[in-house]
Formats: sequence, C-alpha cells, structure tokens
Amino acid sequence: AEIITLGQFSAHAGQSELLRWLSALEAPPRKTWLTHGEPAAAQALQTAIKQKFQWDVAIARYLDSVELES
Repeated sequence: AEIITLGQFSAHAGQSELLRWLSALEAPPRKTWLTHGEPAAAQALQTAIKQKFQWDVAIARYLDSVELES
C-alpha cells in the first residue's frame, strides 16, 4: 500500500459521484441513512436521493439509534 497526502484536495465523493454509485445498486435499500457531512450538504443529498430514486432517506443525528431487522 502507498499513502498519499492530497493537501488541499478532498478525497470525498461529491453529490454527483454518490448518486452515480447509488444508481448501480441492484435493489433499493429499505432505508437510506446519511451519517456524514455538513447539515446543508446532507439535506441537499437527501433531497437529491428522494427526487432521483424515490427512496426513504433520513439524516442521522447525534445519539440516534435504530433497530435493524434481518
């Protein structure tokens, strides 16, 4: 493995890259949780996912907990 420092560049995917990645899923998730990002960016991504895929999307908040079903 090689470690590379990017300096001023972000190594995170942007909204368009995330939407492209989500579009490759074979089946939609029952619920999508956004757990990272600034509040405005998370809300924008939530809106974009709802508009493009009509998925149930929530933004996780500090100390939220969710019971998962199998």
